[in-house]
Amino acid sequence: MEPKGRINFRMIWGIFMVVIYISLAYAMIFMDIFTISKNLRIIVGVLFFLYGVFRGISVWKYGK
Repeated sequence: MEPKGRINFRMIWGIFMVVIYISLAYAMIFMDIFTISKNLRIIVGVLFFLYGVFRGISVWKYGK
């Protein structure tokens, strides 16, 4: 097991994925680039946001 508190590929990848999930959630909720109904876009956007927050917490705990 690697020592905690070090930045490695897993942490960088986790941070990158958090940014992707949060960005996709923003795009789903606030932009009209998807051709699905607004209600479904909001639901999926909220799910992406919550999963991004969950991943962020996991990355933060892993880095401690």
